[in-house]
Amino acid sequence: MIFIISKELKIKKEMKANFLEKINAWIIATKKQELNLSIDGMWKDQNHFLIIERWSTEESYEKYISSELHKNLWREIKPSLLSNPYLNKFKTISW
Repeated sequence: MIFIISKELKIKKEMKANFLEKINAWIIATKKQELNLSIDGMWKDQNHFLIIERWSTEESYEKYISSELHKNLWREIKPSLLSNPYLNKFKTISW
């Protein structure tokens, strides 16, 4: 089973350049995590950024978001957002 998280972030127009710098650092740091299978970011439109993460397990994701590294990266990104992110979490089916 793979744990998948999608996040939709609404970005302040005036913070877009700062956001791009910070989200790049976040994506690079997340890709380095041992049990992270992938993370991708893309623009949905001018102000909405989507992140899709794939983790080996839900526990590995929860451990990462509890880490000081993730908390520090999130603190840097949060000022660029107009609202809290919209999250979806999924578990793939094991056949």
